[in-house]
Amino acid sequence: MDRTSLFYSVRSDGTGLQLASEAFSILPAEDVRLEGVSPHGTSVAYLILHENASDLVLAKVDGSQTTRFPAVISRNARNFDFVGEECVVLYERDNSNPLNQVTLKRLCLGENEPQAMETIEFPSQIPPENNPRRFYRISPQGDKLLNYEYALNENGSLYVKTLSDAEPSRLIFQSPNRSCTSYWYQWHGRFQWSPDGKTVDLLWTSLCDGQAENIFYQLDLQDLSVKTRVMIPNLVVNAGTWSPDNREFVFWYSPVEGGSVTTPDWTISSLYRLSLETGAWAKIVPEFYAEGPMFARPIAQ
Repeated sequence: MDRTSLFYSVRSDGTGLQLASEAFSILPAEDVRLEGVSPHGTSVAYLILHENASDLVLAKVDGSQTTRFPAVISRNARNFDFVGEECVVLYERDNSNPLNQVTLKRLCLGENEPQAMETIEFPSQIPPENNPRRFYRISPQGDKLLNYEYALNENGSLYVKTLSDAEPSRLIFQSPNRSCTSYWYQWHGRFQWSPDGKTVDLLWTSLCDGQAENIFYQLDLQDLSVKTRVMIPNLVVNAGTWSPDNREFVFWYSPVEGGSVTTPDWTISSLYRLSLETGAWAKIVPEFYAEGPMFARPIAQ
């Protein structure tokens, strides 16, 4: 059965829900991963996975332009970020390499080939046998790169590296320690640059002795200070993202199946908006039904 992605828009107060692009199916019936939306919501990017390599597709949401880069990305591609409205930076690493190395590639609408940028090596505090997981994110200015490394039931570390600079990367955050008697788990990899590239926001989520906790941190890259912005107890934030100004966080929350907070029912989700300045949060799209996980991204107006 063909799969269709529909793009909706809604105001931050929950009013005005409407289909943003009429009868426009952006995703074909293929194995698609890593969907992304540009800062102003005019373009999308996604990977189409194949057995040995993947295609990357950049497309205007209104359907006016599409560029497909066929079989140029290995299955080791971790994720990507938009830089502007028409280009993405892809993070690619060799999973057989125990070193924490990543190669950056730039791909843009209307161009025929990806442009190689550079390969960067970050420190690693987790032994290879513990299956470390690594995530990357380039700054809005395109001059710095973040790397978050963690493993199941181990603390995570966040590093920053200036591109095209001989100076080594800096450790700017390590996740808190928790002492649990029954069960311990933590979700990582959610972090966001500020628009000016001077601070980083990070969401740390843990489940310890049956208690869920979400902490939003803000990290200052100048003095390396760490500030706790908001804490949300007794709720697992499954998927979400920051607004372009980092003042709000928008996330999906789903009912759980069988009493487990780790197995949400993705077919019934509600969209929430959280103020990172006041801690107030509210449901803006209630009980939205879908056949798979949903993606929400606040866009700049």
